[in-house]
Amino acid sequence: MNATVILVGRLGADPKKRTTQNGAEMTTMSIATNRTRRGEKTTIWHKVLLFGKSGENVYSFLKKGDGCVVTGELDYDTYTRKDGIEVRETVVVGQAVNFGSVFRDGERPAPAAETRAPQPVQSSPKPAQPKSIETFDDIPF
Repeated sequence: MNATVILVGRLGADPKKRTTQNGAEMTTMSIATNRTRRGEKTTIWHKVLLFGKSGENVYSFLKKGDGCVVTGELDYDTYTRKDGIEVRETVVVGQAVNFGSVFRDGERPAPAAETRAPQPVQSSPKPAQPKSIETFDDIPF
């Protein structure tokens, strides 16, 4: 049984697309997430594998530095390097990616159930402020 994870972070490089030995299209990307412990901020890098439409969308629409939310399962990959050392790495097999909402430092978008392309931002008229409240500072909560 694999563990489900949700990653909220930014791409460390442009996504890469390739074909597996079985002929399946696969997109790989590296996502940086931040963790703060005892006041010290640490960046953690995650390798994400995407297949099918999710991978195609990520490859087409995301680039280095873009923010996204990935929902997927943990998996483990073992391989032998050219120098003969066996390496075991943790990877996330992505099931859904949300990159429709851009987020600034400190903001995090809510995870989505499906992959979707970025949507254009539409401006709407600012709603009128209620006459009884001068500013939002007057609200008691």
